[in-house]
Amino acid sequence: MTKENATKPYAQKAAASIYEVIEMLAFTVMAVLLLTVLLCHHAVVDGPSMNSTLSTGENLLISDLFYTPKQGDIVVFDDLTIEDRTPGTSSALVKRVVAVGGQHVSIREDGVYVDGEKLEEPYVFTDDHSYVYTPLEADVQQGYLFVMGDHRNNSLDSRQFDMVDERAVLGRVLLRLIPFTFF
Repeated sequence: MTKENATKPYAQKAAASIYEVIEMLAFTVMAVLLLTVLLCHHAVVDGPSMNSTLSTGENLLISDLFYTPKQGDIVVFDDLTIEDRTPGTSSALVKRVVAVGGQHVSIREDGVYVDGEKLEEPYVFTDDHSYVYTPLEADVQQGYLFVMGDHRNNSLDSRQFDMVDERAVLGRVLLRLIPFTFF
């Protein structure tokens, strides 16, 4: 057997290994893309209403698969308050669920109460520590959500535009993708 014939099987195995690696990488990329498209969605935070929990420009991974909104969840939903939306564009808001259908919300000067119990809200951000809530009472209808931004004195939310229909919810925030320092 010549030296050339002895190295041929190794060269063929190496080439086959490279093709297998490329095939596996291509399959992995396609599987991740398929799962992302079917199971998760992408959203970008735009505006200060969720400061300091989320900031403008942060990329979020959201999902609505088998999801039922719960109090405390951060959700992304269609902004149905925009009447003159450009066709083909999407406008979504990111807010925290304060109450779900069947609950009673009472906003008092000292905080937010749901069904008579004051919410512990360590995530709330205010520019001015003397910020006082404007009193409000609301019964949340079944199939609707009462939402508020974590930056309470700079958030357009259910205090202004009423309840959010659960059907408008695009998904619950699973994790922050970018920046990686807050992953």
